[in-house]
Amino acid sequence: MLDRRPRKLLSVLAVGFLACPVGLAAAEAADYLLFSKGPLLLRPRLSVSEEYNNNIFSQEEGEGDLITTISPGLNIQFGRAANNFIALDYSFGQHFYLDRGDLNAGEHSFGLRSRIQGERLVLSGYDNVQLLSSPVGLVTEYVTVFEPVESVPAPGGGTTPPVGSELPGSVRGPEVISAIADRNVDRNSFSDNYSLGYGLSEKTGVYLQGQHATTDYEQGIGLYDINTLRATGGFAFQAFPKVAFFGDVSYGQTATTPNFPERKNPHVEIIGGALGARGSFTPRLSGTVKVGYETRKFSDNTTAPSSPVADVALSYRSTEKGLVSLSFARLHDVSIQYGRQSYTANVVSTQWDQVLGSSHKWRTTVGGRFGMFDYLSTDAGSQRGYDQYSAYFRLAYRIQLWLSANLGYAWDSIRSGAGGGADYDINRVTVSVAIGY
Repeated sequence: MLDRRPRKLLSVLAVGFLACPVGLAAAEAADYLLFSKGPLLLRPRLSVSEEYNNNIFSQEEGEGDLITTISPGLNIQFGRAANNFIALDYSFGQHFYLDRGDLNAGEHSFGLRSRIQGERLVLSGYDNVQLLSSPVGLVTEYVTVFEPVESVPAPGGGTTPPVGSELPGSVRGPEVISAIADRNVDRNSFSDNYSLGYGLSEKTGVYLQGQHATTDYEQGIGLYDINTLRATGGFAFQAFPKVAFFGDVSYGQTATTPNFPERKNPHVEIIGGALGARGSFTPRLSGTVKVGYETRKFSDNTTAPSSPVADVALSYRSTEKGLVSLSFARLHDVSIQYGRQSYTANVVSTQWDQVLGSSHKWRTTVGGRFGMFDYLSTDAGSQRGYDQYSAYFRLAYRIQLWLSANLGYAWDSIRSGAGGGADYDINRVTVSVAIGY
């Protein structure tokens, strides 16, 4: 339950949002929020949000706090999205905690999208960089301790520490693990995805795709850095006016590197193939359906999950103003928490978007997610698993084309299974206002 201070601050914020349109309506928003000259387009933006989170560290016994986030951003685009273009997007988020001021931090996000299209050849890509500093939940920190020992006599008098000791009168003690769920963890993530397609005829084409993803955590915590490289080649056939079939084969590698004293794990090699269809299957139903199989093996020949994979994303236009989405993914990946372990995830999610009223200014979103994560260890008898439940609700009001206000609630729950672990729930209430096109 919210205490008195969060309730008071949320009330003040809500009153501020209602007053915003009065002060801003007198100015021409396009003069400040949109700049266009020839193929160049600049769009600045700003959002402010208040979030009450009752479990900021994702623990069994949650600690709550009120978080204010101020997030300016800028989108720079050269060219038109329907043709050749390149677009750079930057966002900065400064977080302020009401009670835990030691967690105040700024985070950066960069995104680069591009597309070059010729008569038969199309090259498209997306790059993303995130520089983050925030709580990540229950992780571990490896600390070297020193224990006092008796000094030994030195030649010629006096004393000297034993061979191998780091400090006078002490020796290196055992490495111990302590929970650091109560502070920010610095981490950087990088991802790149590029596709090159070539049209062989009006209905057939081939494509190549390259993907890279890296997450780099700070040193000294019990999480592994992870790096994935993947290459895919495939074909597409336009069987019907609005439906295409495709197939591809892929090869990739995933490597993990510890941020604590431990030898590096062997990398995982992935070979896979898939078939699928995408497009508008009916006047109301559209999306992508993809199923395949992946074989995975550690480079030291130890086992890893090899089984079917799937990626399904469907949208159904229930009414003129309503849209229902359903997705399912079955995938494999390598754990960043446990050495020499990979896992299989089965995740299903659904979402309903509904526009309210004839003015189309109100919009509601309701959704949920359920995931099962099962770990396979290379060491016999060390299996883990957990289930994840999520539900959320958002109510958005577009005051002007350039000004919107949002109210949201989200619930997340982790329930551990095999191997034990922490069970916890997170409840978040968010109020925000956003300025920009």
